[in-house]
Amino acid sequence: MKCLIFDLDKCIADPYSGPLGERGEIVTDVLEVLQNNEVSEEMRKVISKEIYRYGIDNIIHWHNFQHFADMIKAVYRPLIVPPGMVVYPDFEFVKELNIKKVLVTTGMQIHQQSKIDTLGLAPFFTETIINSPDNTLERRTKKNVLVRLMNKFNLLPHEVTVIGDRADDELIAGKELGMVTVQTLRPGVVKAEGFDYYIESFAELPQIIQNL
Repeated sequence: MKCLIFDLDKCIADPYSGPLGERGEIVTDVLEVLQNNEVSEEMRKVISKEIYRYGIDNIIHWHNFQHFADMIKAVYRPLIVPPGMVVYPDFEFVKELNIKKVLVTTGMQIHQQSKIDTLGLAPFFTETIINSPDNTLERRTKKNVLVRLMNKFNLLPHEVTVIGDRADDELIAGKELGMVTVQTLRPGVVKAEGFDYYIESFAELPQIIQNL
């Protein structure tokens, strides 16, 4: 095994950590746009939770908000993560892994970069990649991101392990490319069949890597 590719939210970082009040302030402007566009209160409550778990472009697509997508992105674009967000404690095991590590995350550039900066993650990765829906010229599918990383580092699929929580995103992309896949079963994550390994803690990663 030559390279580990990690997702960020619900993998390394706990997106629900931090004071509730501060988290609420982050989404206030987004919810106001939804209210102004006659989105029901019930739906706004759903989205106020989704916004910490999924990319804003996914939310726009799932709920058919394309007709005012630019308005949502405009208020979401400058948002930064307030103090209080933390990594899961078992990230210490990732730090100790003597192998090439790449962080790949999807979301608005400023928002995701603020997470990386707040958590001090950059020194622990060979490269950090933000696949931003705000960058229409450079936006790629997760599979395309993985292919470009293989080409950049001259890697074969079986030499790469993809680690994340999303069965419908990074994990399925890695599986379709022939990479090793590891689903992180953080609280609230539903186990999805069909992947190679399942872990509840990064403490399990060294043994998996040793066996590959």
